[in-house]
Amino acid sequence: MEFIIEAYDKKDRVGVENICKETAAPFFQKKKLIEAVPLMFMSYFLDHEPSLCLIGKDKSGSVAGYVLSSIAPYEEYKKMMKKEYYPQMKKLSFISPLIFDSVLAIIKNDEGMQAQMHIDISPAYQGQGLGSRLIKELQDVLKKAGKNSVDVTGIEKSGRNLNFYLRNGFKIIREYKGQVDLRLSF
Repeated sequence: MEFIIEAYDKKDRVGVENICKETAAPFFQKKKLIEAVPLMFMSYFLDHEPSLCLIGKDKSGSVAGYVLSSIAPYEEYKKMMKKEYYPQMKKLSFISPLIFDSVLAIIKNDEGMQAQMHIDISPAYQGQGLGSRLIKELQDVLKKAGKNSVDVTGIEKSGRNLNFYLRNGFKIIREYKGQVDLRLSF
């Protein structure tokens, strides 16, 4: 399938949100936390660093996947999450801020994180090269911003996603509690 890669535009937000929910881990589906998932994994990037977000669309113009990125210092990102997004999460589910806080506590930024990213591809479009194309395009965006690496955190060691990242040049930089953090240098 042929895909179009574009810079994020506000009109893409609903499509991005739908994919974020669609690809959320089963844990979030079972616990009825699904409405808080976009606040946990998507909103900060689109609201604060939209120029570092790319959208993959199918021929009809529908959002098929995305990669979101941040170059803000990780401590600033965490502060903004707690200040702006936790109150919204709490309204949707009292437990969601606690869950996300445990995610933030695991992630360390003591090894030179220059940028972080979050990528999701709709299951209907997985395995067709869109994720790899989005990562390649993101590298160009981050190079223009003066960065030469991007990290992804909290990837399950035994999951399919790990192989995707390794095939795209990421290297494991940390292992903990059955998960890994990865870095792509360019």
